Amino acid sequence: MFQNYIKIFWRSLWNNKLTSGINILGLAIGIACASMAFLFIQHERSFDRFHAGADNIYYLLTQIDASFNLSATPGAVAPALAANFPEVESSLRLVKEEVVLEHKSTIFKEEIALVESNFFDFFSFPLLSGDGKTALVNQNNIVLSETMAQKYFGSTDPIGQAITINLDSTAQLLTVSGVAANAPSYSSLQFDFLAPLSLMADYRPEVLDAVWENFNVTSLVRLRQAEDELTLADKLPTFIAKQYPPFEDDQSPSKYDYSLNQLTDYRLNGMMVANGLEAITDDSYVLILGVIALLILLVACLNFTNLSNARGIRQSQEN
Repeated sequence: MFQNYIKIFWRSLWNNKLTSGINILGLAIGIACASMAFLFIQHERSFDRFHAGADNIYYLLTQIDASFNLSATPGAVAPALAANFPEVESSLRLVKEEVVLEHKSTIFKEEIALVESNFFDFFSFPLLSGDGKTALVNQNNIVLSETMAQKYFGSTDPIGQAITINLDSTAQLLTVSGVAANAPSYSSLQFDFLAPLSLMADYRPEVLDAVWENFNVTSLVRLRQAEDELTLADKLPTFIAKQYPPFEDDQSPSKYDYSLNQLTDYRLNGMMVANGLEAITDDSYVLILGVIALLILLVACLNFTNLSNARGIRQSQEN
């Protein structure tokens, strides 16, 4: 029985090659377009979810006087939260800088991410070589991405090799301590070079100072449990208020607020582009694309069905 159906199907296709070809091609194009759109939507919604415990990672935004928003925070914020709140498992500060890099008498302009030594514990970026726990402990160490390791050292093992970078016209000789896998395209944090944040002590010490008025870094915290967000958010205003005491001349100081924002929501629902992170997009655009993809698929299916029915009616009339 089934073989008869197959024979009838192929005979119908052969006798109506042009019509069948157009019909199948239209359906295939519709399915292909919808599939590409759905894959893009899946990609956009998967941002930053590859990290272990991704739902517990938050970045902080600053609001001044309930009207002025900043994506940066003072360098003192993240360590203070980790030290004073049991809900915070760990914290991390991030700064990106344009640097002049020198290797084998050749000059390059590159972007470097200055991070704290717990970077590979805080995030789930894999190291291809080196030890994630110690790779960024030494101030004179640097970690390269797989692409940069290939660019500067080719097939030579880069571990232990030297690279000179110029931070604010100050030459720093750094030793390669690790090679990290390239950050996936669905990561809000992209990097080619990672160096210790402590490098900034010599030329921008305000980044590391316990000063609450300099907004220089992107601050992130990892909570112990997702439920701790509300608890920490309730405690933050009182704690923050203590860091900004009233002025001696009785003038009202500016009011500072720091909000917790889930990293997995950054790509589609971020309020603004955070320093050191990639651009954001609007969730509504992704929703619109999904509706368009469904409409394309629906039209392709209806078109296939109508053409098939029309061909069947014509054949029955001819018989």
